[in-house]
Amino acid sequence: MTNVALISNEQEIVQQRVFMSWINHFVPNCIESNLVEELRDGTKLIALLYALTGEKIHEERGRHLKRIHFICNVQRALDFLQNKGLELINIRATDIVDGNPRIILGLIWIIILRFHIEEFMRLWHLETNESHHMFDHSFIPAQHRSAWKQDLKYKQFGTQLENSSSSIQTNECITTTSSDENNFSV
Repeated sequence: MTNVALISNEQEIVQQRVFMSWINHFVPNCIESNLVEELRDGTKLIALLYALTGEKIHEERGRHLKRIHFICNVQRALDFLQNKGLELINIRATDIVDGNPRIILGLIWIIILRFHIEEFMRLWHLETNESHHMFDHSFIPAQHRSAWKQDLKYKQFGTQLENSSSSIQTNECITTTSSDENNFSV
């Protein structure tokens, strides 16, 4: 295995741990050990969306669920996100059910951006009463500034997740805001 592959694999493991922690903050004990495996059937993804929005999404449950039920659950979650205004490009239910880690991590990143970081920034904006800017862009890395726009189109999230310095800063930001909503640092 090359150094690049080792670094990429290590980053993926760190991202999975951070995203697991973030999910478990909103849905306690939701993800026990393996983010990719545990989101495949769609039920935990639906539980996360319910915890974030308070809106119920019908899901297939039971002991003997098959692949088609998993796809149905994940597709309902993806449709829900699209109805909330997220443009999910190249994220398909089958990719999540098949356990594609890049797609799953990208989807969780999109959810974090939309439902956690944007909400935090909206509240921060209301507290500071800044009318001419949504917030001060100076503390956000340049490559992520466009991610804070209201009508964000999520494309090529893989390059954002692969950039190690921005990934580490983002991971620190997520864990910081998950444990203490009053502290925000990048």
